[in-house]
Amino acid sequence: MRKKLLYTSLIILLIANTVLLYMIVTKAPNNHSPKQNFLIEELHFSENQKDRFLILDREHRHSMRQLDDELRGLRKQLLNSFGKDEFSSDSIANRMGELETSKQKELYSFFSEVRKLCDDNQVEKFDKIIEKVLRQRGPKPPERDKKGPPRENF
Repeated sequence: MRKKLLYTSLIILLIANTVLLYMIVTKAPNNHSPKQNFLIEELHFSENQKDRFLILDREHRHSMRQLDDELRGLRKQLLNSFGKDEFSSDSIANRMGELETSKQKELYSFFSEVRKLCDDNQVEKFDKIIEKVLRQRGPKPPERDKKGPPRENF
């Protein structure tokens, strides 16, 4: 009985591994992120526009990665500074603020360049997409409970 269960389990695992290997091997490589595909498809870029967009995107991602790496290093340095004498977190915090500002400028620059790639019809659609994204990601007011703020008992 135990041998039969062992052989059955072994066969099931072998079949599962074979199916997984087949899925991995036959999967078409996708070099573009969903956001890239989304913009390229939604704006109906020509091949020339698509090529220029991909170059801009590669440069943008490289810049953002460098900024994120530096920010990560500063965060690590800041959090590892607990208990150190004569340590000022102000300079690190200021540099982190500068990097966040640089990230926002890079993002604006990237979308500005992408917009320049668009023809008149694409510009309208691009502006609508950006507006929609800003509405979805923008700051949302805090939700209020119908009862109002919690009351404290004194």
